[in-house]
Amino acid sequence: MAPARPAVPDDLDAVLALQRAWNEAVYDDPRATREMLAAHWPQAGHWVVEAGRGVVAGYGVVDSGGGFEVWVSPGAAMDAMGRELVLAIEGHHHGRLETVVPASAPDLASLLDGLGFQLVTEVLEMAVELRPPLPEPDWPAGVVLRPFDADRDAVDVHACLVEAFAESDERVAPLDEWRPWLLGDPSYDPALVLVAESGRRVAGMAQCWTEGFVKDLAVRPAFRGRGLGEALLRAVFAEFARRRIARVQLKVDADNPTGAVRLYRRVGMDELRRYAVYARG
Repeated sequence: MAPARPAVPDDLDAVLALQRAWNEAVYDDPRATREMLAAHWPQAGHWVVEAGRGVVAGYGVVDSGGGFEVWVSPGAAMDAMGRELVLAIEGHHHGRLETVVPASAPDLASLLDGLGFQLVTEVLEMAVELRPPLPEPDWPAGVVLRPFDADRDAVDVHACLVEAFAESDERVAPLDEWRPWLLGDPSYDPALVLVAESGRRVAGMAQCWTEGFVKDLAVRPAFRGRGLGEALLRAVFAEFARRRIARVQLKVDADNPTGAVRLYRRVGMDELRRYAVYARG
């Protein structure tokens, strides 16, 4: 096994093959696409490990906030390759590190345990099948839904996310990272960023990907307890149903302090998978 080396653009297809093999083994679904991987291919902060003859068998990446991911080819030595990648990651980012591990990847969890990471919380992946008739959104008094315009709304929507997630472990990237990440994703559609406004102020928002995934649902604390989160979800469901998307999914911290899990269950969402969040530093 070669030591970890910085990833370069020519590694993209090999990394894609690795991620798809990992996803097939863990989720029974290849998930990753070349378009998506290319859209989020970083300038730095990612590494590959080769297993002879230029075959990429391990890949690791870390963002500016310390969120990282590690993939090791099914059947390869997780301890050796995973350790090599984590060492590269911690050498690049010296602050807190955090990663999310599927419950169906115990070898990765074992590696992190051995490297001194602590289990800090769990994340639920939840889903609902959209079956008509769907209930209409019931908007709180004074709240209206309006289209998202990235030039006009990016700052206010980002501020809403920061404020809404301030009480949780959810990290919101700085605006100069978040905006290109959102607009550059191949699954981005401005019509799937729903902005709820009250008195010209963003009260809440839902940002979704075209595949039927709710990436973020955020309600500012001052507007909670009025049914705004449920109204946003109902509007999301209606839009996906219009697009003939049969299932809507999302992920949520199992210990979310805002009561989000109760909300998602109330609108018919059930748990699909469970993930462990490991952190160190």
